Amino acid sequence: MDYKKYLVVIVIFSTFLGIIISMSMRTDFNYLRESSFSIEQTEIPYTSSSSNYQLVEDIINNKLEEFATKGYFSQIYEASLQSIYFSLEIVDSLNTLYTINESIIINSIMSYYSQEEHYFIDRYALRYLDTDFSEIYYPLNTLLEVNCYAILALNILNRLDLINPVDFISFIWSCYHPLSSGFIGQPYSAGLETEFKIATMDNTYYAIQTLNILLSDWYGYQTEVDEIIIFINSLQETGKYSGFKNDVDDSFPSIEHYSQTEPTLFSSYYCVKTLQVFGEGALTSIRVNDFIEYLDELYNEDDYYFDFTPNFARRLGNYTNLAATAVGLELSEIYEYTNISRDLIINFIFNNRNNGGGWNSSTDSTYYELIDTFQIIRSLRNSGELSQLTSEEKDEITQYLELYSTFNGYAPLSNEYMSATLFHDTISILALYNHILDLNLEHIYSSIKNSIYYNDYPVFYSIIKMDYIEIAEGKITFRSKPIEYYSQTQFNLIDEVNSLVSWKSAFQILDTFQKIYKLEDYETESDFPTLISKIINSQFLNTSSQYSEYFGGFLPRFYYNSYSTDRQVKRMTFEYSYYALKTLELLNFYLELGDLCNIGFDDVAFKTHITRHIVETSTELYFDPIHSDSISKRLQNTYYAAYCLMALNDYSLPSEKIRNFIINHLDYSDIKNLYFSFKISELLDLDIDFDLTESQALVQELYSEEYNEFYLTTEREYINQEIFFWICDMAKNSGMHIEATMPSIVMLGGTFDIAVQLGNLILPDFGPYTSVRFESDQLGSLLLEPLDNDTYYKAGIFIPMVPTNYPTIRGNITVHEGSTLKKTFPVSFETTYELSSILTEKQLSNGIRIMINSSYTFGSGVEPLYDSEAYADINRNGNKINTIYFSSVDHSTFTLFTLDYYPNQGGNYVFYVSLQDSFKEQPIYIGEISYSYLAPIPGESNPSQIYESEILTSIPLIIGFIGAPLGVVTYASRGKIRNLLKKKK
Repeated sequence: MDYKKYLVVIVIFSTFLGIIISMSMRTDFNYLRESSFSIEQTEIPYTSSSSNYQLVEDIINNKLEEFATKGYFSQIYEASLQSIYFSLEIVDSLNTLYTINESIIINSIMSYYSQEEHYFIDRYALRYLDTDFSEIYYPLNTLLEVNCYAILALNILNRLDLINPVDFISFIWSCYHPLSSGFIGQPYSAGLETEFKIATMDNTYYAIQTLNILLSDWYGYQTEVDEIIIFINSLQETGKYSGFKNDVDDSFPSIEHYSQTEPTLFSSYYCVKTLQVFGEGALTSIRVNDFIEYLDELYNEDDYYFDFTPNFARRLGNYTNLAATAVGLELSEIYEYTNISRDLIINFIFNNRNNGGGWNSSTDSTYYELIDTFQIIRSLRNSGELSQLTSEEKDEITQYLELYSTFNGYAPLSNEYMSATLFHDTISILALYNHILDLNLEHIYSSIKNSIYYNDYPVFYSIIKMDYIEIAEGKITFRSKPIEYYSQTQFNLIDEVNSLVSWKSAFQILDTFQKIYKLEDYETESDFPTLISKIINSQFLNTSSQYSEYFGGFLPRFYYNSYSTDRQVKRMTFEYSYYALKTLELLNFYLELGDLCNIGFDDVAFKTHITRHIVETSTELYFDPIHSDSISKRLQNTYYAAYCLMALNDYSLPSEKIRNFIINHLDYSDIKNLYFSFKISELLDLDIDFDLTESQALVQELYSEEYNEFYLTTEREYINQEIFFWICDMAKNSGMHIEATMPSIVMLGGTFDIAVQLGNLILPDFGPYTSVRFESDQLGSLLLEPLDNDTYYKAGIFIPMVPTNYPTIRGNITVHEGSTLKKTFPVSFETTYELSSILTEKQLSNGIRIMINSSYTFGSGVEPLYDSEAYADINRNGNKINTIYFSSVDHSTFTLFTLDYYPNQGGNYVFYVSLQDSFKEQPIYIGEISYSYLAPIPGESNPSQIYESEILTSIPLIIGFIGAPLGVVTYASRGKIRNLLKKKK
């Protein structure tokens, strides 16, 4: 890890500590003549005031506290321009607009403005533009309506100066149908799909409401006004139910999916309120008496409420009767329908507020969405009945909106509705950190169980509520169609694959039961073999070549078997196949059924499905998603594919090519990219060298202190609550990287410092319960002190001058969490010392004296050679004759070795001197001394002899040892002075 780089990053981050920039909070919106906005966005690195370790701990504790106090984990839903407008309309009607942070909301609205297209667009509008009409149509979020919501919201905030009215008037009229009249959801073109060209009253209502604000009057548009009035009149049904349909095509469910052939109170509202804009004459152009009869048919005089539609609503248990009652009240006032008990209707509405302060979808349903409260407040305001609410009640309703507040505005669904993904991920995190028993497991189990619908097999919804959802006729139905659960599209503009029911939610709920120790309880109430059978039967085994790329995969859920083949394959993604196998694997393991391949599905076909989507080049390999080409999706699906093949004991892919793909596409600004790169590396043991500094810094950049969650990328556009699980998974399972900094060479008798930095992909430290030691048989166990910069440090560690400490000190860095050993990391370094030896000789009478002056130089100073020996191998005339050891005397800073030798035969002697150093196994050669001796002739008292002068000849030797067998041996220059004396004759 480049810690210098890391420290620089930390310094930069701390410079900007405390500056929080909300997602897409752009400032200085300057209105330009070109009808565009100048948006300044300061590039400031984001950082948290807490370390990554503390962030993880704090978020976990906050989730535990939230669940203990609220009984749920708050779900953060994506905002929509529709919901922002609905919320502003509510607080404006209640005169509590002051409770809204207007600057944040304005910035949020304007963040959806496209400077290229010169209109507003959010992801709900993208979903509309990507509609797959063979699947489902999502009403009330067309491109036209989204722009109307933005303008109506800005009008409430008195900030229409931020837009060019001429541009938007032109845009709205471009959505007018030139043939049928009425408005469609986008600019009209003859080349649009047929359904896109169907004019609807919800589009027309919002277009007219918005134009009525932007236009000074309707002068110049009388032709269109007349056409619209005629169009509305054509929508009024004849006969007993003379309400208004939303469009002229009975096969097109343009407002309520289950009532496409019936006129509804809501579509009637759009018609009547549009006519109201054009004046009394327009209002009376319809068959008024017939419409009053329609209101009379919808009114329940015994219980004082209106039905949404005569037949459909009653079949589903008073479907939306609360909002319908408020709308019916307003329409009754417009047309003076008097056969109602007005006061009792008002009481009915006010007395059926839910515990949060707003309203449910109906008196028979526990569902509630923002649209319910919006429609009720709007009609009560128009009917002049909001004055009956006390200031406390108005405050309660205003506070109720906080359930819909989200990271960039307001969302259509309350944060009390948890996705199965959020709940499963959070439970998985708490399991990782041993907090499962801190929860009320029985409450969790019963709540989830009660949200599962049973027919002939359990249906696991991808939405969970802790006081559970009352399921009507086996269906959970949200009118606002939150994008988190409804994204059946063409996958051209929206590549997310979200479904209200799928094998993904089945796995997540079953795995949650397992993690809270309730899977065995659930087995007694469910039929696992039937569930396994349903999953197996959802495998797509059509062998037609037309569908070969889908062959062997799994449909999202069993009931798709009833669909046409074309519709089946449109909904297939490999993510659902992965979760189908994960569910089978979980149940197979729990029931101990044996080999996964033998439980009944076509494993060969499934493997074929995988291999057909493998893309392999000469250097790379990845799994190509069916509906997306993003790198993060490819990494995600490559992990899924590798996991499935390994679960089936048939993994044989060239892992090195997968490794290359990861390395070539690693993106440290995208946590999803990083996470699935890690998961693949972990699964296949690829040992990828991730940049820990980059990955740790990414956590800080993505963190939102305001929402205690994480953005998906450093652009900070979308909060994704799955990310916290990814972070915790990597924090717990990416291993522990230990980097120890110490000298490579240390002198015996000296001291050294050691610094240790810990980390993994997420954590640069591991919390207050972590202790780090340097443990060595040679030096003992030494506790390192934690420093503020995530470093553990020990200074001045002494190395005793003992032979066992030379030439290498070996030990381990050990990391403990409490008393538990978490990691051991071996370390070593070399030791050295300096040996200095001076070799001298002296002529003696009939002999020679050889001396060695030796000393050690350690880190602590100069010392004698305790416990060392010196010896000389003696050669005469080229032949070895003996080995003789020196005597020694230790002095304060040196040892003197002495050898006196008296030859008994004449000849040429050579003394090869060596020193047996106690730190080295092998002797150290010091040098050689030459000596010639002429033995005396018997009877001669003064024999002639060759002798050496008594001038000492020194042979200094300094040896510095740096480990064994390394060393630098330096000999001082040596010279011998000899006098050759002639023998006396």
